[in-house]
Amino acid sequence: MPTSPMNPSSVVGGPPASAATGALSLRIEHTGDVVSLGPADYLAEGGQGRVFARGDTAFKVYHDASTLPPADKLAFLSRLQAPGLVAPGPRLLDAAGEAVGFCLPLVVGAHPLARAATHAFRQRHNLGTPQALRLVEQMRQTLVAVHRQGALVVDLNEMNLLLDDTLSAVHFIDLDAWQVPGHPATALLDSVRDRHAAVHGHNHPLAGALRFDTGTDWFAFAVTAFQFLIGVHPYKGAHPTLTGLDARMGADCSVFDLQVRRPPTARDPAELPDDVAAWFRAVFQDRFRGPPCPFDRHRGRTRRPVAALPSDAGELSVQRLYTVPEVPEADATLQAVVEGDVDRLALSPEAVWIEHRRALPRPPGAVALAWLGSARRPVAAWVQGGRLCVQDVDSQQRWACDFAARAVMQHEGVIYALGADTVVAVQGVGDAGGGVVTLRVVARVRPQASVLFEGVLLQRVPGARLATVFVAPGRALTVTLPDLADGEVIAAQAAGTVLVVVMRRGDRLDRHRYRLDPPGACRAFAAQRTAPSPTAIPALPILDDASASPPVGALDSPPDGRTSLDGSMRNTLPGGPPDAQVQTGVDFAEASVAVLPSGLAVIQTAPDALTLLPAAPRAPGERTVQAPTLTGLNGVLMLPGGALGARIGPHLARLRIR
Repeated sequence: MPTSPMNPSSVVGGPPASAATGALSLRIEHTGDVVSLGPADYLAEGGQGRVFARGDTAFKVYHDASTLPPADKLAFLSRLQAPGLVAPGPRLLDAAGEAVGFCLPLVVGAHPLARAATHAFRQRHNLGTPQALRLVEQMRQTLVAVHRQGALVVDLNEMNLLLDDTLSAVHFIDLDAWQVPGHPATALLDSVRDRHAAVHGHNHPLAGALRFDTGTDWFAFAVTAFQFLIGVHPYKGAHPTLTGLDARMGADCSVFDLQVRRPPTARDPAELPDDVAAWFRAVFQDRFRGPPCPFDRHRGRTRRPVAALPSDAGELSVQRLYTVPEVPEADATLQAVVEGDVDRLALSPEAVWIEHRRALPRPPGAVALAWLGSARRPVAAWVQGGRLCVQDVDSQQRWACDFAARAVMQHEGVIYALGADTVVAVQGVGDAGGGVVTLRVVARVRPQASVLFEGVLLQRVPGARLATVFVAPGRALTVTLPDLADGEVIAAQAAGTVLVVVMRRGDRLDRHRYRLDPPGACRAFAAQRTAPSPTAIPALPILDDASASPPVGALDSPPDGRTSLDGSMRNTLPGGPPDAQVQTGVDFAEASVAVLPSGLAVIQTAPDALTLLPAAPRAPGERTVQAPTLTGLNGVLMLPGGALGARIGPHLARLRIR
């Protein structure tokens, strides 16, 4: 059954960009209030329509008003009572009084569950198995409540579930596709379709169609929850004879089958509570279709031992440089490391370390570490209560900083923070005892449509995505990438002038790779198709003077009064749009890249493989290096002096390629 999902966090098609940029004047039913929606309110676009956002409200406007769900279905959905439902609200009427969409609550700073399942996201946000189990328990409670009220989700997949910005609540979206009395479901992703579900008989109007019930919902729930907890679809992995979802699901051959070799990307199911693992096994292997026990009341788990760090892993030689001194060792992970002149700053699930000294309990959420200023202060930055927090790791001094932030990241020794409409760089910190943080505006962004990854900010605009790549400390370059218009960004990272983006499109993962050639050309390593022209995509305005900047402790502006973006933030694509290089159908949902001084780019393309890309775009010589015995590889980086490094479990290692 084909899927037709559309949600505020997914772009899956839509009309030409020129049609999407015009302002819409709509009236809210019942209240009579008129809302004018323009480019500044744009959030996403899909096959059904466009989504705009303003304040705490989203507005879904259908391309074709005839596809809008009937009023009685919307009314039924709006009456559902369950935690985390993003239910349709009042309808939106056009000038002729025809219903063309509806209002709904906006989930601020939302993360699709598909993105939150990646290893990089879980490390960056310190999202461990206990917290993930609490979130899955919320999903279970919501589904139980929905079933009691007579509704079925049907298309319960990881793109229709959002985590809030605190990672403490799960939200169900796309309710308009649900099945309610008198109205069948209108979407179903193939990856959560139950191959053992009953079908309607020949005398039924929907002959041959699936007969959805609570059992099919619990199967979809199991698939989605397992992907979130373990990081892989339960019917992925290698089997000696069975390939593809139809064959594997039909034969009840999941990752629990002894003949299946679990993908290296997967976390070990032994991390799950025993009764939770037993329920997953019953669903995937024994066709059980009942609800699970509560996920927050479990009986123990099996610890996973830490694999030894090999000195020789296939075509790589591995030299250990540092190990984070975490206890217990089985839970140790080196989440981030920043080299200093003498010592290292390191981040683990429990603490911030200066070399081997536990210096600070780990702050919540994503944490950025850096050595700042001429004094080389060891600094940690994070977001708490919607404000940027900056603290000296060694002295424990916290500096005054009144900047409303949504995310932070460290790149090439600089800490960046994403605010409501700007990205700022932390330039320095004041002295202990009343000093302030100095921030510098680096980029202007669109509210609600921006996501910050390591080294790159991605923004939605009609018909494309804008990529703001931090090509040098405190300096950014923005390019327009029309080939990223459709789908959801699962992972992204930039290093030097190389950008890697992993997109989720339906059941497929695609990896895009670009090399940027300043002052603005964005070129791909190899072309497989041609992207549409971006001529209808508006450029973003620059921030022309510091007076327009948000109030912070201290704001430093470049001498010419402009942001440090080579003078402007523009569509920097001389000679036309870039080739849309894409590797389709990849299995590895991570984006980790390091660029060495020679220009050689090293991308982790599998848990046990690195791809080496030549220094010049489209130059021959691409090579993949396999390291099948190297377990726990979770990112590559450039070490001081230009050597290739990697984080491997709790270790920092130097890699040498044979």
